[in-house]
Amino acid sequence: MLRTQAHEDRATATRNLLKQITTALEITDLIALMMVVVTGLSAYATWRTAEVTNQILLTSERPYVGIESLDLVDETSPKVRADLRNFGSVQAEDA
Repeated sequence: MLRTQAHEDRATATRNLLKQITTALEITDLIALMMVVVTGLSAYATWRTAEVTNQILLTSERPYVGIESLDLVDETSPKVRADLRNFGSVQAEDA
């Protein structure tokens, strides 16, 4: 009888230990899954920031071509001479 009681106590302790381990693994799996989701969101935010930064750079460094001056040349066969300039990163008024 005493041997059976000790065996049952040991079996109960083993079951409790297995339940604790199972619960710990479930929590660990949940935490790992949450970390994967957060890492994915962080990667998307980084990619989006790089895209926006690239667009800002392209917009700010694009060439602004404009007419510096217009001249009428040769009165017998009139021609218009336009002096075009690249004004660089100067913002256009009505772009």
